[in-house]
Amino acid sequence: MISKELADYNKLSVGDSMTMYCLDSDSNVKLEIVGIFDGTEGTSGNGGFSVSDIPANCGYVDYTTMFENFGRKIDGYTQIDIYVEDPVSIQNVYDKVKNLSELRGKSLKLSIDTDEYEVVQAPLETLQSLVNTIIVIIVVVSSLVLTLLLTLWIRGRKKEIGVYLSIGKSKMGIIGQFFVETVTVAIVAFATSVFFGGLIAGKASEFLVSRVTTSAATLNVEISATYLLPLYLIGIAIIAASVVLASWTVFRLKPRDILSKMS
Repeated sequence: MISKELADYNKLSVGDSMTMYCLDSDSNVKLEIVGIFDGTEGTSGNGGFSVSDIPANCGYVDYTTMFENFGRKIDGYTQIDIYVEDPVSIQNVYDKVKNLSELRGKSLKLSIDTDEYEVVQAPLETLQSLVNTIIVIIVVVSSLVLTLLLTLWIRGRKKEIGVYLSIGKSKMGIIGQFFVETVTVAIVAFATSVFFGGLIAGKASEFLVSRVTTSAATLNVEISATYLLPLYLIGIAIIAASVVLASWTVFRLKPRDILSKMS
């Protein structure tokens, strides 16, 4: 079994064969790939590991293959490394492994290694707090600015609104038109934000890496669509509220009043 990173890099898949060099016999050994495992993403660039110790470079063979091809007879594995996607769940994984019936009565020693995570934990928490604060500020400021701009924009269209009302178009229909026009502009802004968000994510990666030791693995910061969707929905809600508030100063007047003021 080899890692997904190693398989992707060498364009290998299950059923392919790969040739390995055996130090013990000074010969090449050809083995078939029977499985590919993941979970080693981000460890290949770790400056604290030698090439042979990088998890993505490690492979697993059964006892028989080990003995027949490498001449090593072992009674069992000396250790097993388990990686978790979320460090918060590491204790749960530890407890599950500890309580496995196959391990009861065995001399296996379990330990948790969170050194690399703890190195970047503080900068990550600081960044999260900063992002949350910035989001709140942006929501408040953007709501005020957008309402002001829409108020000026809608007041500049008083004559158009008066004509619409005089020919029987409903106020809700006109507000809906303004909402659609504003959302159309917002969609362009949302699409542009994906590009600029990627740039900011790259800068965040550089910032976090600069705060950790050289032994820590490289860190990739990505903006997931899972988080973008709620932000876009919040933006649309702000637009809807701003359009209604900005329209109120005009729509509380009657069509005749609007037209008379224009004259």
